Amino acid sequence: MKAIPWILTFSVLSAAPVQAQEKPNVGPWREWSILTAEDDVHVQALAFSPTTTMVAAGQNNGQVRLWHAVIGRMEQHFDCQPFKAVLAVSLDDTGKHLLVAGDSGLQTWEITTAKKTKEWAWPNKDAVRAAFAAKADRVVCLTDAGTVETWSVATATKLRSVEADRDTTWSALAITCDGQHVAAARTNGELLHWSAADQAPPVLLEKAGGAGMRALAFSPDGSKLAVVRGREAVALYDVAVRRFHNRLPAGTPPYHAVAFSPDGKLIAAGCGNGAIDLWDAASHEALVTLRGHAGLVLALTFAPDSRMLATSSADTLARAWDNHRHLDVPQIKLEEKELETLIKDLGSDNDIKVSRATLTLSAAVPQTVAAFKKSLRQGKAPDIKLIKKLIEDLSNNQFAVRSKATQKLADMGEAARAELRYALTRPLDLETKRRLESLLTKLVESFQPDDQRLTQRAIVILERIGNAEAKEILTGVLYGVPDDAIIAQARAALSRLQPAKQ
Repeated sequence: MKAIPWILTFSVLSAAPVQAQEKPNVGPWREWSILTAEDDVHVQALAFSPTTTMVAAGQNNGQVRLWHAVIGRMEQHFDCQPFKAVLAVSLDDTGKHLLVAGDSGLQTWEITTAKKTKEWAWPNKDAVRAAFAAKADRVVCLTDAGTVETWSVATATKLRSVEADRDTTWSALAITCDGQHVAAARTNGELLHWSAADQAPPVLLEKAGGAGMRALAFSPDGSKLAVVRGREAVALYDVAVRRFHNRLPAGTPPYHAVAFSPDGKLIAAGCGNGAIDLWDAASHEALVTLRGHAGLVLALTFAPDSRMLATSSADTLARAWDNHRHLDVPQIKLEEKELETLIKDLGSDNDIKVSRATLTLSAAVPQTVAAFKKSLRQGKAPDIKLIKKLIEDLSNNQFAVRSKATQKLADMGEAARAELRYALTRPLDLETKRRLESLLTKLVESFQPDDQRLTQRAIVILERIGNAEAKEILTGVLYGVPDDAIIAQARAALSRLQPAKQ
């Protein structure tokens, strides 16, 4: 496997300041899609489109892939030669142009045509880290010559350059949403803040001697910095009063990437073990830990609406997480063979195939609903009086009556399970008890692990689809499967699909 460059990139997206008392819409968060890179290739820069539907993923091989965040399908590919690595990506306000900061310069691409429209090189040096301002009009980069430089994207001119001291180097950098200020940390623990364009001397916010800082992120209004220091938890620095005033509750440090949500309500940080911790930015309360990655988190960024989060890891995957809402999924039509393959993949034990099948099937609504109507076990609400009568008939003196009752109960399947189980708690003759036990055993044995996996994953898709037919199938699952955990999952999905009470 290729060596993983120690590059921390993040996109700080613009947002209006928020009231401190406003609570974030925190969840529950869920993994929505998995965006795959090539083998041994790592995504180390991420950015959402203004509409949230697309995610640009910059890779350490000099390429960028544009993914549809909702259906997980690659929409466009950009080969950004001569870049050897992509350090930061951004999309402009129109969503029509992709900006790419690489090790050797900056490029602008027209997305629909995948044509490069502009390119310029960092003069006489290469960059090792970079970050765009929210409007993509300015970019800050750390060069291998030890300077932190701010550039105007429109004019390709350098606005300012700040050098490190002779005995230290830079370890992290960030630029405010409006592109007016830069913060950077030195390996000796110093934290500095300066104007991106004016030549006033940098302000020393934190003196040397503290723990080295791995990553920085400005709050949307630029008043605070989220700082990752050494193996400690994330700390919040107040730029105005020049002091650390809060240390967020530790999740699973050490952290390697950090970002504020555009509405200023959330802070996310990625860990060395692949976990992502989220906090309430106002109360500093730990909210949730997102698990799915299997390696060091390299980059993370929130969507403009703050309700999706994109993350990437040394496991070569990028993942999109959603704040559990019903997303507007674009509609597609599948070939019959592809539909069959996706249904098969949905029941497999390959996580990537399952994710891709889940997303694609969610976007092919009529075909998916029709396929699930055929493939999922469903039933109707039980006729309790009839079931009790049939259970009584199991003890009838006539063999024909007993046999007929046994067959009818077997045909009822899951609908009869609760009454069968209850009947076994009462005193019974040996033959009736054996018949009841046999019916329950066959019912459970008929629901194989492959059926279980397919049903569990189909429930996720049906909830995403959320229309009347999907709800009908979910209701059928309640009475069609002999598995309490799956029944609870279907019932919870139906509950979330109910209209919110006013």
